[in-house]
Amino acid sequence: MKDNIEIISSEILDFFRKNKNLILFSLFVAVICYGYELFNFTFSIDEEFDSFSRAVDHTRRILTERWGAYYLNRLLIPHSVLPYFPTLITLVCMAFTVVLFIGNAQGDFRSKMVFSVLFITFPLHAYYMTFNILNFSIGIGLLLTVLSFLSTRKIVDEERPKWHFFVFAVLLLTVSMSVYQGLMMVYAVVVLGHLLLKLLTCNENITFQGFLLEIGVFLIVFIASFISYKLVTAGLKLFYFGEVKTEGIYIDSFIMWGRLPVKTIFINLFHRIQAYLSGNAFYGSVSMKSLLLLVPFIIYLIFSKVKKLQFRASALFILGLLIIAPFGVMVYVGKGLFPRTVLALPFMLAIIWYISYTFLKKWAKRILLVGTIGIFFVNTNINTRLFYSTHVAYEADRDMANRIVERIYSLDLPQNQKKIPVAFVGHFNHPDNELFFKTDVFGASFFGWDNGRPARMLSLIRTLGEDRFKKAPEKKVERLQPEISKMPVWPYKGSVKKIKGVVVVKLSEE
Repeated sequence: MKDNIEIISSEILDFFRKNKNLILFSLFVAVICYGYELFNFTFSIDEEFDSFSRAVDHTRRILTERWGAYYLNRLLIPHSVLPYFPTLITLVCMAFTVVLFIGNAQGDFRSKMVFSVLFITFPLHAYYMTFNILNFSIGIGLLLTVLSFLSTRKIVDEERPKWHFFVFAVLLLTVSMSVYQGLMMVYAVVVLGHLLLKLLTCNENITFQGFLLEIGVFLIVFIASFISYKLVTAGLKLFYFGEVKTEGIYIDSFIMWGRLPVKTIFINLFHRIQAYLSGNAFYGSVSMKSLLLLVPFIIYLIFSKVKKLQFRASALFILGLLIIAPFGVMVYVGKGLFPRTVLALPFMLAIIWYISYTFLKKWAKRILLVGTIGIFFVNTNINTRLFYSTHVAYEADRDMANRIVERIYSLDLPQNQKKIPVAFVGHFNHPDNELFFKTDVFGASFFGWDNGRPARMLSLIRTLGEDRFKKAPEKKVERLQPEISKMPVWPYKGSVKKIKGVVVVKLSEE
């Protein structure tokens, strides 16, 4: 046992010595691309609630089957929402995810640089990084997923497989799934990319039976991890809630199978997946358009490099799965979902670029390298703009919240009242323009999200240090509707008014 630990430690040290330049480069790319978010803190949607609670109180994450995120939160950020630290963890994890996956792969340093830039700068990362209560756990989840993949490879590559690698692989992937369900598709994409690269480089030195056996090992690890994840989830629900509750599972609330006709679901999925692959599904996915050139090139590589028919058919099938796999969660629920559910997409694109660069001729490599530099600058600009749009909206919300508080205190309020009941009616959104740029949660207003939620607005006001307000009872607000209907909307005079002991803030007509 001691000898095994020494061997593993020596291998780890050798790996990091070999890849020290790639580590430094990947960290540099991550900090430059996301430096604005790293060094500037902005509240995003949902963080106004978590600011006044401890991680130990967030047992709802166990109900949503994200117990890994729950325990990571308790371990690393147990008290409240933090600036800098969660984002730093995320960036470090992203950089080391690149190094662990591509560090020992074939190819020169430039090919690994291409992978690093395409993966790290891809704007989809911004769509989960904006959540400081979530980003670090997903970053850790990415790292654990790749470590699980490497452990599984140890099983395949060793002449006499050691079963502790199997246990390690299952354990890591189980925890990864428990952080965010979309991470399971990252494992699928990583495995498919590895298999495709193997067929393109080593197909003369492997047997088809051996190749199928390798696929079988990866499948067994995936299935065992999924079963383990479900069993642990059931046990934790039983421990915390006394029963294995099924209500509240976040991902299941999106399931359309059985609710819509199958034909409608397939048509919707086709259009949504097409939008992602063409670069039109979310802001900043410009680099996705490169698939139009690079996928045909990889198909050409398969026909030119892979001679055996069964390997060639396998390579084409794996390439198709590689492109579709990031959307596995969408297929599961039968519905197009928001960008942060397709966490495997940056991996898929980076693998396509890496394979293309590895096999291109020297002159074509130079073109792709120039394109990589261009993508670095374009994506850095896009990511900065996304985070800045949230910052602008948050600053405008703070200003608006302060003005509302000032209006409330200008009313004739009883001085001995501990908590003032406040009713927010309607919602308010900042104007949509070049400055107030909106996409998903970016640029969203706390006064407009979900068509206006009073609890969210009051929590925002609490983050400004004002703690004398409470939410007015809904039934009481309903009885005030005749008077509320006569009020003007914000920001006009009379839009903040005291009616029968309740302060009403009318943001819009209901």
